[in-house]
Amino acid sequence: MIQINADPDSMPLPASRRPLFERLEAREAAMPDVRVSENLWSTGMLPEGILERWIVQDGARVQAGEAVAAVRIGEALHDIVSPAGGRLEVMACASEVVDPGCIIAEVHA
Repeated sequence: MIQINADPDSMPLPASRRPLFERLEAREAAMPDVRVSENLWSTGMLPEGILERWIVQDGARVQAGEAVAAVRIGEALHDIVSPAGGRLEVMACASEVVDPGCIIAEVHA
């Protein structure tokens, strides 16, 4: 015979009954960020990066690994790829200054 511990305080709430901030955190965790990789800067001495252009338009469907933007760091132009498939939501404008690790877009399922 299996005994189930039915303590109401230990049971998880259904998603609709969880506090709003928990639902938003879960939703945000499901939306991968498109970031400018810190690895593109080989030293701290390089100038800031510039978001040169968007290869994919805002709202377009993208696939994981697809190039979505181009960032210029010094003389080099680097493609930024989508970490997941979905709809791209642009969060940074072309010609904007970017820092290592900054978020330039989100991908929505």
